[in-house]
Amino acid sequence: MDSVHHIAVECDDVRRTVQWYLEMFNCSVEHLDDTWAMLKFKNIKIAFVTKGSHPPHIGFVVHDDIVLDAKRHRDGTESQYVDDPSGNTVELIKKSSIGLHPHRLS
Repeated sequence: MDSVHHIAVECDDVRRTVQWYLEMFNCSVEHLDDTWAMLKFKNIKIAFVTKGSHPPHIGFVVHDDIVLDAKRHRDGTESQYVDDPSGNTVELIKKSSIGLHPHRLS
C-alpha cells in the first residue's frame, strides 16, 4: 500500500502561516524559507507554498520505477508532478530519496 507523504496548500505568507500552525498545533518544522515550508505532524506532513512557487498538491511515496522524469528538490527528494483526471496535481516521490537530506527529519 502506498503512503501519503504530504499535502501542499497555498498561502500568502509562509512564515506567518507556519507561526500560526506552531501556535495552534503540536507540530515541528522540517523546512522553512520564504516560498516553502514543511510541517511534521504525528500522522502527516503539510507543506505551505506561495502561489507560483509550487503547485498545491498531494505527495505520495511510490516505487522508484513509477517516477519516469524525476527532479531533485532542495529537501533531497526526487519526484515528478502529474495531474489526475480531474486536474489535481499529484507529486510522485521516489521511495529511495526519502530521508537523504541531512537536515530532513524522517
